[in-house]
Formats: sequence, C-alpha cells, structure tokens
Amino acid sequence: MRGRMGLRAQVDHNGNGRFVVRLNGEADLTSTHTITGAIQPLRDEPGLGRVEVDVSEVNFLDSAGVRALLAARRSIVSTGAAFVVTQPTAAVADVLRILNLENLLGLDTTGPT
Repeated sequence: MRGRMGLRAQVDHNGNGRFVVRLNGEADLTSTHTITGAIQPLRDEPGLGRVEVDVSEVNFLDSAGVRALLAARRSIVSTGAAFVVTQPTAAVADVLRILNLENLLGLDTTGPT
C-alpha cells in the first residue's frame, strides 16, 4: 500500500522563455490540481518558449496523473511553446512507454537542458 505523499511543484524560470516545473511525490487523482496549478499560469508568460516537466522525483504516476500531463501539454503547445517531460524515474518512464506517450510528451531521459 502506498503512503499518502501528495505532490509538490516548484516552477523555475531559466531565461529565454524556458520554464522548468519540478514535481515531487505521487501524481494521482488527488494531486492533479498541483500539476494544473503549476503549469496553467505559464500560458500567460510573455515569450514562453519551452516548458520542461522534471519528474525525477515522482515515484508514482496513475491514469489521472497522465491525463493531467496530457492536458498541460495541450494547453502549453496551443500557445506555440514546446512541452517535454524530463528525467523520468523508471516507474514513470514505464507507464509512459506502455501508453506509447514517450514521443508525444517529448520524453527526455537526459534531464533539463
């Protein structure tokens, strides 16, 4: 049984329109608002060019978490900006590969650039 860890998000602006959203914890039905709350406001950032979602500290991802990432991607890409998921743990990478989402989410195993 998983412990209730929740999900935390930290957003860093790394210049040149690039933002890194670092997620930490469990991305599930109870935490999708954290993903949305961190990423949605970036749509209004002047010069937004790229959003990188660092999932190196996400230890659980369920279908609700996947759905939140896909909605975030759709929202960001609609502005003309790029959206990638970086540094997935093995568990997160497995889920995204099983769902054949690694290309759509720009899965990058090398980390933030």
